[in-house]
Formats: sequence, C-alpha cells, structure tokens
Amino acid sequence: MASVAPSQSSIVSSSAPSAAPNGSASSLTTEIAHSKPANSTCTLAPDGKSSSEDDEYPLLPLHEFVWGEKLVRNTLPQAAIPPWLDPLHVDVDDPKKLPLCWYGVEFLPDLFFKYAERVGLAAYLKFTRAHMKEGDLDIFETWIRFTDWFEKKSGLKVDLIDVWGHEIPIMTVFSNHEIPRITDQMWRDACDLLDDMEFPDEFQLEWYLDRRLAY
Repeated sequence: MASVAPSQSSIVSSSAPSAAPNGSASSLTTEIAHSKPANSTCTLAPDGKSSSEDDEYPLLPLHEFVWGEKLVRNTLPQAAIPPWLDPLHVDVDDPKKLPLCWYGVEFLPDLFFKYAERVGLAAYLKFTRAHMKEGDLDIFETWIRFTDWFEKKSGLKVDLIDVWGHEIPIMTVFSNHEIPRITDQMWRDACDLLDDMEFPDEFQLEWYLDRRLAY
C-alpha cells in the first residue's frame, strides 16, 4: 500500500462537542461522520476533526466517571475520541483526570518484523538461546531498536498495550492524556507508519480504553 498522508479536505470534522455524559452509554456515543482518505489506514485526525478548523466551543464539564459503570468501555472503540474524553474539549486542569484511552491498531507481528527488516532495524541472535539459534531474528532487540528509532523520528512512543475490545495487546502510538502535545505532523507520521507497514484497509487506528480500567 502506498504511503499517502490524508489531506485536510478528506477529513470530515466532527460536530460541536455534545453534552457531557449523564449515565446512558447507548445515548452518549458521539456520532462522527468521516470519510476515508485514499490508500491510508487513517480515517480521522485523532480528535475527529481537521486541523484547519478554528471553531471554538465551550469546554465540557468533567464527567464524574464511576468505577464499574462501563460507560467508556461501551462507547469505545471508535475512530474519533468522544469530546468528553478529549482534554482539549473538557474543562480539566490535568488530562490524567480523564480515563486513560489509547490510540492504536491491532498488532500484526508478520508485517511489523518484515518492515523492521526492510528499513534496517532488525537484530539477529549472535548465539543459540532456548529454541532459537544463532542468526534467527531477535524479536526483543528488534522491537527496542524500532521503538527508539520511531520515537526519535516522530516524538511518538510505540507500545503494546492491553485494552478493552481486543484479546491481545494492540500497537499504540499515543494516549488521550498526550493529545495536547500531539501535532498534525506527529499524527501523520503515525498514519504513514501503518501505510509503510502495508496494513490492510480493514485495520484502522481507533481509540480503546485501557484494560486496567473499569469505566
């Protein structure tokens, strides 16, 4: 798949933030219209709108999230983060007061390690270890090399995180706690990475609730 950064014109922005959630998960999921940029695994900017939008809306009050309520768990995953989970849309002095959510995609090991080899980041065992022999791919060192390289290149720390909605960890690029520092270029770097890895179209970056949380 060719690496094509989505143009702003191809991103359909979200509507103004809806009222803060008041209890019914089914009535709270933010309906966000979006189109899919050609040849890209990204559909929206992570906050669900184009970077060209200047419209300002009143900040939403911080929702009182209740442990065991499953409001966030029942709302996610989705491509655009609901405004009431976005620190740019909520009247909150510390993003960490919002439930921790991750922007990521299902981890596909074959695509990942083929890409690491293709760009010269693969490491190989120099001695026999357990069931692996000298010259085999060292998956742990390769992962470290890749994450260090991409963080220096983009400012994003790729990780494998357990989330609700997936039985196995997903590959994440940032959390909602980091949104205030995320630039358009950082988001495009994340999209380009998936395109360069040749992720199939059905695998999209989406928002997920951290599995350690019961909100």
